[in-house]
Amino acid sequence: MIRASSEGNGNAGDIFIIVQDDIQARNGSITADSAFNAGGQIQISSSNIFLFENSDIQTFVNSGADDGGDIEIVADALVAFDDSDILAFAADGRGGDIDLSRTAFFGEDLQFAQPGTDPITLDGNDRVDINATGGIASGTISLADVSFIENSITELPDELVNPETLVAASCIAQSSDIGSSVVFTGNDSLPQQPGSAQTTYSLSTVQPITETATNSTSIAEPQNLYRLADGRLVISRNCAATNSHE
Repeated sequence: MIRASSEGNGNAGDIFIIVQDDIQARNGSITADSAFNAGGQIQISSSNIFLFENSDIQTFVNSGADDGGDIEIVADALVAFDDSDILAFAADGRGGDIDLSRTAFFGEDLQFAQPGTDPITLDGNDRVDINATGGIASGTISLADVSFIENSITELPDELVNPETLVAASCIAQSSDIGSSVVFTGNDSLPQQPGSAQTTYSLSTVQPITETATNSTSIAEPQNLYRLADGRLVISRNCAATNSHE
């Protein structure tokens, strides 16, 4: 919590925060409030600002005809979640100004509260609110235009790739015009580095399995990842290797 407060007749103090890196707040607050006189100013400059878990940036004047404090935020982006609010309130005077004109602002379920809204009702409503309410007039809220970003966002489907399309229904017969292939390395394949020994395994005594059927279907497991002529990648096995074991 960062707070500049005046309990008596003086003005609330100002808060200036300049950070080159990102700011992340969880269940925190940046507040400049005054019991009777003008509210303090809050100015924040950062790369990006992330507000989580009901983290608020706010100025308050609880009584008296003075104006609420202004809030100015300059960042590449300000992203608010989880009932995090930005408020500039004055009970009897004019609400403070909120300037986000140089910041791309994104809020979860963002709502602009109506003038005259009691700021207490904006806490605990499970949404992000911006409000500059004052007893005689509301302050100005300035936001940057981010519609070009919002309109370019496409909702992705839950299943990006159908896994059935990744497994070939038959073995792969490589032709002479294929220039390269992808080979996986690992414990049961090629060594991780040239010159390294193959992984060894300790084996127990192998017990024979009683045959229960004379005609059984053999399952050939995929052995590699292959790129087809159309550019698709599939998991399969080499036909030549399959035939050699039959």
